[in-house]
Amino acid sequence: MELIVVVGVMAILSIAAIAGLIKSQDQFKFRGAIKDSTNIIREIRTYALSNKQVQDSGKMVVPLEYGAYIDTTKNLITIFGDMIDKSTPGNEGKFNYDVTKASNDVILNTYQAPTGYKLATYNGTTQTTGNKPMTVFYQPTTGEFSILETLIFTERFAAIEIYQGNITSPDRQSFIVLFKVSGNPETFGSLQELTEN
Repeated sequence: MELIVVVGVMAILSIAAIAGLIKSQDQFKFRGAIKDSTNIIREIRTYALSNKQVQDSGKMVVPLEYGAYIDTTKNLITIFGDMIDKSTPGNEGKFNYDVTKASNDVILNTYQAPTGYKLATYNGTTQTTGNKPMTVFYQPTTGEFSILETLIFTERFAAIEIYQGNITSPDRQSFIVLFKVSGNPETFGSLQELTEN
């Protein structure tokens, strides 16, 4: 009888330990998604500051700008070199890439948010209407920062939210904030932290 009690207690403790382990694993996965998303934005900023050359028509050149396109429908961040588009002038300053045909923008890296995690964009502390995509640009050498959708992003910072669950009451969330002055990505647990004095 004592053996059955001991085995029962061990089973209960094992179940509790496994539940805690699963919760910890989910938390580590979420932190990894935040870190990876922040790092890809830092990567494109570093490319701009260092004038990273890319291949264009067989030559190594410095792009006009270095960009990051945050696609909120695919939960994908694409960093690219914005090149001169000889066939369609006016495409400079936009993310212009089509896998079905030759494009002048050069994709440098992509980050796909893990299944279950989503991206959202914010103008200051307000989520953009329709959860619009966002394209950020950094100038070569200076790293000067701008946002393509300037009519949408009018506040002193823009933010990318990474969340799990429902947008109105997420299970987990974190924000990558891009201040218009520097464009250096910083991570915050809440946008309210930025409005408090």
